[in-house]
Amino acid sequence: MSLRDPALWLNELSELSGRFKDLLERELAHLSNWPVLNLPDFAQAKTQLSRQLECLESERVQWLSSQGQRERGRLAMREALHALPNGSQLLHVWEHAVSVLKACQPLNQQAGLSISLLGQQTRRSLDILTGNAALPATYGKQGQQSGGYLRGSLGQA
Repeated sequence: MSLRDPALWLNELSELSGRFKDLLERELAHLSNWPVLNLPDFAQAKTQLSRQLECLESERVQWLSSQGQRERGRLAMREALHALPNGSQLLHVWEHAVSVLKACQPLNQQAGLSISLLGQQTRRSLDILTGNAALPATYGKQGQQSGGYLRGSLGQA
């Protein structure tokens, strides 16, 4: 397999990272509206973009190896890019893409939490509708919960 020019895959990485962040922001906005529909479409799009990003990461690792770099981190990337004629420009593109992808992590976590809460609310609603809702919770001297929808412990004061 021949290696592409780093400018090509770095520009692609920059474009895909921006698209991924935009997708996550749209998903969060979508989750804040009712009714929440089309979540599988967002999941499919995120999976597709993730696979493309993984392919670019593999290409980056192969390129670093071809440049004699044994490490795969930021320092290795910085050193390898500085050896190129347009290295400072490419380094800027790479660092920007990495910062965009880092900003994606909390967005994805927030979307996951929203989806999880939506699922809990749906299960609770179904329990109420089907007559499976538990009795109100009470707590014993040790903080142990008996009854109620979610069972657990209050912990120690």
